[in-house]
Amino acid sequence: MPLPTLPTPPSRDDPANFSARADAFLAALPAFGEAANSLEQSLQRVATTGTSTTSLAIGTGSKTLTTQAGKAWVVGAFVYIASSASVANLMFGQITDYNSTTGSLTVNVLSYTGSGTLAAWSIGLSVPRGGTETFSGTLYANSFVMNAAASVYWNYDAPGGKVIFNFDANDFLSYDRAADAFAFFIGGTNRFYVDKFGPGRNDDASTANGLVRKSQMETAIDGAGFGRLIRVLVFTNSGTYTPAAGMKQCLVRMAGGGGSGGGGSVGSNTGLGGGGGGAGATAVALFTAAEIGAAREVTIGAGGASSTGGPGNSGGTTSFGSLLSCTGGAGGGHTVSGSVIQTALGGDGGSPSGSFLFASSGGAGGGAWAGYNSGSFLTGFGGTGGGNEFGGGGRAGNSAAVGQGLAGGGYGCGGGGAGVIAGTAASGAGRRGIVIVYEYA
Repeated sequence: MPLPTLPTPPSRDDPANFSARADAFLAALPAFGEAANSLEQSLQRVATTGTSTTSLAIGTGSKTLTTQAGKAWVVGAFVYIASSASVANLMFGQITDYNSTTGSLTVNVLSYTGSGTLAAWSIGLSVPRGGTETFSGTLYANSFVMNAAASVYWNYDAPGGKVIFNFDANDFLSYDRAADAFAFFIGGTNRFYVDKFGPGRNDDASTANGLVRKSQMETAIDGAGFGRLIRVLVFTNSGTYTPAAGMKQCLVRMAGGGGSGGGGSVGSNTGLGGGGGGAGATAVALFTAAEIGAAREVTIGAGGASSTGGPGNSGGTTSFGSLLSCTGGAGGGHTVSGSVIQTALGGDGGSPSGSFLFASSGGAGGGAWAGYNSGSFLTGFGGTGGGNEFGGGGRAGNSAAVGQGLAGGGYGCGGGGAGVIAGTAASGAGRRGIVIVYEYA
C-alpha cells in the first residue's frame, strides 16, 4: 500500500490560504503516520524473516540451511527455526554464519522442542536463549541455574506440590498449589504470605524481619507528614474557617493588605510626586487539627484607599485567628513645595507574626520626586508600589504621560504613586490581602 500524498503545506508567502492549508495538512498527518508505520513494519518483517526447504533433523548443534538472500541477519543474532506445519517442532539458536548473497545460513541450535527430520521451515529473529534449557511440550526447568551462584534456582515439585525459588537453604519463596498461596521464608520461618484474601504476616515487624503488616503501615502513614489533599479554600473576604471532616493538618498561606501610593493636587508652576505604597507581609504556616479546633476567624486586611490629597493610606492586617497574622503595607509619602527638587519615600512593607514555616516582609514602595523653577522646569514622578510573592505593585504615574498611579497587581501589593504638575492626580489603591487554606487528611 503506497503512502498517501499529503496536501499542499501552508506557506508564509501565501497568507490568504495559510490557515486552510495548515488545517488540511495537520488533518492528513494521522493517516500518513499510520501508513508510514504499517510500511515500516512490513519492511521489518521482510528483512528479518525467511523460509527454507532444507531438510534438517531437529536437535542441538550446528545446522546449515539455504534461505533467501539479502536478509538483515548478522552473526551473533538469535533466531528460531520453526516447522511451517507445526510450531510444536521448533529450534532456537545463534547465527554463526550468513551469506547475504547466496542465502546460506548456519545456526548453532541451543534448544528445541519436538522431533523428526523436516524440510519446510519458517525463520525469524528471537530473544536470546540460554544453553541449558530443556523443552518437552511445555517448558520446565529442574534446578535451573539462573546465574553463577548455584544456590539460586527454580525447583519444580510434583503436580499439587510447590514451586520454590531458593536463595539458600533457609531463605526461599514458595507457591503452595493446594493452599493457592505464596509464602516467603526467612531463616526457615514463614514470615509473609499472599493468598486470595491478600497479604498477611505471621509475626510483627518488631521481630526485625524487615516486613510490615498492612495495619502497621496505615498507622505509620496516618501519623507522618502530609496526607491526601482533600480541600482548598480561598478567602478574599473576612469569614470563618471551619475544618472539613477528616482534616488532620492544614497549610495556611496569607498576605496583609497593600498600602496605597501618595497623591495630591498642586497649583500652577508646581510639580508633585507620590511614593509607592508598601506591600503587605506574607507567611506560610502548618497547623494540626488540634491547633485549629472547631473553627478559626479569618480577617482579610483591606487595601489602602487611593489618595488625592496627600500621603497614601496603609493596608489592613490579615489574620488567621490568633495563630498567624501579617500587617499591611504603609502608604507612600508625597513631595511638598519649598525647593527646586523635592523627594518622597515609598511606604514600608508589612511584617509577619505568629508560628510560621517561613515568612517575608512586604516589599517597600518606590520613592518619588518632583521639580519646579518658576514655570521654566516642571515635572513630577511617582514611585512604583511594593510587591510580594503574590505579584507586583502598581505602576507609578508621571507628569509626562499618565499622572495617576495604578492599583497593586497581586494580593497584598502596594499601589503606585501619582505624578502631576499644575493639577490633581490620584494614587493607585493597595490590593486587599488573602488567606488560602490547604486541608490534608
